[in-house]
Amino acid sequence: GSTAPNGSYNVAISASNGGTQLVAQPLQFALVQGVIRGNSGNTLDLGTYGTTTLDEVRQII
Repeated sequence: GSTAPNGSYNVAISASNGGTQLVAQPLQFALVQGVIRGNSGNTLDLGTYGTTTLDEVRQII
């Protein structure tokens, strides 16, 4: 293979078990740059990926 050029890419995922279509949820890996404390709770600053709330985090490595 070769290195893909810089730019935006879209990913499409389909999953099935036998002949049954399943719902697949793509996930992403991001480093936490900081924690933003707010009146409605804390959010994580993920740098170029934006921000997210702790309930959206699936795993901490």
